[in-house]
Parts: sequence; C-alpha cells; structure tokens
Amino acid sequence: RTQDGIMPESFPKVHENKYSKTYKFMDINYTTATYDEQEDILQRYCKFLNSFDCCFKITINNKNKDMQDLRRYILLPYLNDGFDDFRKIYNDIIEEKIKEGRQGIEQEKYLTISVERKTFEEAKAQFATIEVNVRKAFNELGTDIQPLSGNERLRILHDFYNLGKEDEFDFDMHFTINDKEFY
Repeated sequence: RTQDGIMPESFPKVHENKYSKTYKFMDINYTTATYDEQEDILQRYCKFLNSFDCCFKITINNKNKDMQDLRRYILLPYLNDGFDDFRKIYNDIIEEKIKEGRQGIEQEKYLTISVERKTFEEAKAQFATIEVNVRKAFNELGTDIQPLSGNERLRILHDFYNLGKEDEFDFDMHFTINDKEFY
C-alpha cells in the first residue's frame, strides 16, 4: 500500500484511521519578483494554506549535498595540456568558497498532509482529490510538487538521523512487505 506514499500516521496504530502523504516541492521564485508580484504570490500562498480542511505540515530540511558529486560537477578536470596550473588555481578557489559558504547544504521542502478516514481506500480517494487542488495551487505559484513513495519518505528520515551516512540507506519496502520472515 505504501507504493502510493500513503502511510498510516503512526506505528503501531495509535491513530488507526489517520493516514498521511508527503510531497516534495520546489522553491517559489519569490526574491526575483517585483514587489507587486511578491504581494500576489504571498496572497495566493495564504489563500492556498487557508483552503486546507485537513492537517498539514511544511518541513524544511537542510541536507548535506553529496560533496563528491558536487566536486565532479563544478571542479575542472585536469587534462595534462599545459593549463592544469590554471585549473588548479580555479579549483582551489572553488574549494575555498565551498568551505566558506553553504554550498554543501541543500534545502529540501516538504508538504505532509494527514487525513482521517475509516479505510486505506477512502484515504487514497481523499488524497487524490487533495492532490489535484494542491498541484493546481503550486502551479499557480510557479512551482510543482512531487508525491513521495513510502521508501522515499523513509530515506528522508534515515538521512536526517544519520548525517554523514546518507549513502548507507539500504531498505526496500516492497521487498520487506513480501518477506515472510519480516512478520
């Protein structure tokens, strides 16, 4: 059931009829907008938040970037063509800027919505309705949302509680659910 990213709110079932679903959303291009555009964005955002008839949370997670990936993407490779001294100077400057600033931090934003329904199927139908409205509102704000699977939600929790060990996440919910020894 978690392939849809819908999960019972707590384990064990303290809230038997409460389900939640999490969406990742991108930044709204607010700072480059004019004052009037900013005011319009803020009004639409407030209207969107006030339209919810269910519980929701907005979570901002400052996550460590994969620094090896970042270096591969930003730093110039050495080519042994007589210009490697210049590349080294450039790479040293970039490395220093990475250490000084927040280039090693990636900000992720999540919207988690909770509903109370008698069954999983009822919750799934409710989330389908909510998602249409949420997607429309975020599109009007100039951004998009992506629903997370159960595995993706667990990965976020793992990364949060295991700083520096983010690449050690090794869990497959579908495999675990189908594993008879798990139960």
